[in-house]
Amino acid sequence: MNRLLILPVLLLTLLVGNPAFSADFQNGYAAYQSGDYATALREWTPLAEQGDAGVQYNLGRMYRNGQGVPQDYKTAVKSYRLAAKQGYARAHAKSKKLKGISRRIAREIARKKERIAREKQSASNPGFRDLKPGLHRSTIKKQKVCEGSLEDKSGTPCYDIDNLKFSGTFDKFSFLDKLTVNLGPIVGSVGLIDQLSTYIQKGETNIYLKMRTAFGEKYKLDFEYSERDRQLFNKDEKKKLYTVYEKGHVALLISRKKKGYSRELWLYIEYRDVKPAQIFFKSTKPKRAKKSDF
Repeated sequence: MNRLLILPVLLLTLLVGNPAFSADFQNGYAAYQSGDYATALREWTPLAEQGDAGVQYNLGRMYRNGQGVPQDYKTAVKSYRLAAKQGYARAHAKSKKLKGISRRIAREIARKKERIAREKQSASNPGFRDLKPGLHRSTIKKQKVCEGSLEDKSGTPCYDIDNLKFSGTFDKFSFLDKLTVNLGPIVGSVGLIDQLSTYIQKGETNIYLKMRTAFGEKYKLDFEYSERDRQLFNKDEKKKLYTVYEKGHVALLISRKKKGYSRELWLYIEYRDVKPAQIFFKSTKPKRAKKSDF
């Protein structure tokens, strides 16, 4: 069907503006009205090349709407500009508007390309099953593996696993920057935690040691918290203890969580996308003195 009818006012303008109104235009107009855009294009193109502003305007609309030709905003803008240079006011306004649309389309195409590239990269990122950093928000939604939103700070169950909670942060383009898996409490105590060693020496029954062993077999260890870090943590002068793998892509995190008057030690797994991992690794890597410094 004809999506765009040339208004009688526009036709009248063409007639008045071009006394030598040709049969070619009439044939093209009749073809356009009947939806035969290929014929209209064939009849009008020579007139546009001869400098007919009205026909140049019409061809701009056809290229804009993809009538008889693949939709091509660039060519449409070119046709509008040719008409505008001859004083065709409506063509100038259309050209300006279409340039804005073209820029938005270009940005959208760039975003789609980036999405394809990032999601392709995400396939090689560490993560929990197929829930990985680098995936787009819409892709995660289509997976239908989580009950609620990953942006829920309290976490949401995923994969029908009741004893784990998942949360995440997204960048401004809606890609998953960081996926956090809440493994739950390690040990609880009223008031200050006296010694972290009270739970890191409990053998294979300890969830931290189990995860540390499992991750050590699966990922390359970069660094882990030191004895000094542990002491500062016990004094509440350090809030987090990290064991980091794969240049920051994977990390085990120990932190305190208030629960009433008590504070429990909780264990988390953090998975990061490429750039967030680089930033995290650089900011978290221990900066210790070397022998040559003394």
